[in-house]
Amino acid sequence: MNLKSIYDLTYQDTINQFEQWGFKKFKADQLFTWLYRKRATSFDEMSDMSKIQKQLLNQNYCMETINCLQMQESRDGTIKFLFQFGQDSVETVLMHYNFGYSICV
Repeated sequence: MNLKSIYDLTYQDTINQFEQWGFKKFKADQLFTWLYRKRATSFDEMSDMSKIQKQLLNQNYCMETINCLQMQESRDGTIKFLFQFGQDSVETVLMHYNFGYSICV
């Protein structure tokens, strides 16, 4: 089963999902706190979520984040990254100039 990343949801999407499941709006606040402040790596860590809420989150969403598969740095300071998002990957280059940085994706 290919689950949607929880990070794809907006705040309003999260509110709508919890309300659709029959839970109060403040649960979206709690979820966002775990995701973006406490940096939880699993729904099971979320101690203020009920067992059924954790079960619903696990059944419907994943917590996949970006993985850096490879990083190469050149002598001029340019850095090339290969990132993986689920089954997809993207190559990114970070270049340093006198005026600042530039990135190509």
